[in-house]
Amino acid sequence: TGECRGSIVSLFANTTYDVQLTMSDPDGAVTSSDVQVTTWSESFPIGQTIYIDDRSTTLVADQSGTSNAYTLYTPAPGQSGTISINNLYPHGIEVTGNYIVIRGFTITGPQTHGIFLGNVHDVVIEENEIANWGTWSPPPDDEFGERNNSAVYSESGLLERVTIQRNEFHHPRTDSNSWVEPRSCQPPICDNPNHPHGPTGVFFKN
Repeated sequence: TGECRGSIVSLFANTTYDVQLTMSDPDGAVTSSDVQVTTWSESFPIGQTIYIDDRSTTLVADQSGTSNAYTLYTPAPGQSGTISINNLYPHGIEVTGNYIVIRGFTITGPQTHGIFLGNVHDVVIEENEIANWGTWSPPPDDEFGERNNSAVYSESGLLERVTIQRNEFHHPRTDSNSWVEPRSCQPPICDNPNHPHGPTGVFFKN
């Protein structure tokens, strides 16, 4: 697409930086420009707080907040924050609202994804634990898990400004093949049988 992309790391939150970009082409021409950028804040003002009891069904987070008053979904006082799906539903939490904070849940047992994000923006996922997610691939390739089953997943092309921090994603239900373990599946299930396919921590498709 004619774009140059890279990352700048080890920056502080909510801080303005002067960035100098210098590019050169094979003919020797050099282009330089200065730009000022500001990193995101890690402070998310909370407006409404919705307390959730321990449950065994999918939680739908659909109550949008605003940029000045995020809606916080968090365990009810005295509750452990456990969402135990027991392989009965595809997702532990489905986020369909904007300006939402998901904090402090333990999600276990969803069929495919721990947290599923729709066409949303400004979502914070923090201090959660997600385990035991994912579906085994169908025969003849049932030795490994379905690809892209994730602790946090979205296939939306409209997704914007998602912060995922201080979570623990571990021990998916299924396994992935390594580069030396070719899978039995064929397209369109997997286009390269040698490529590792299986559960992931975070997967944003588009």
